[in-house]
Amino acid sequence: MNTLKKTLALVATLAMASTAFVGCGKDDSSSDSKADDTKVQTLQQMQQQTLQQMLQQTLQQMLQQMLLQLLLAVTPQKLVL
Repeated sequence: MNTLKKTLALVATLAMASTAFVGCGKDDSSSDSKADDTKVQTLQQMQQQTLQQMLQQTLQQMLQQMLLQLLLAVTPQKLVL
């Protein structure tokens, strides 16, 4: 449970930091703005993919831990095959 809190805190921190970096870009009205928009979109897509991967890994780890705890809670006498 403690690792879940730490992982969620890390994900939230990464999301806030990336939002701050994207929001604090320079304000140009030149032809470079299209290239900048493309870069921002690419970074946002990469961020979203990374966050999804982290969430998926965290959920898999939690599921594995829960299954292990469940298996450890079942004694061999109770286990019926």
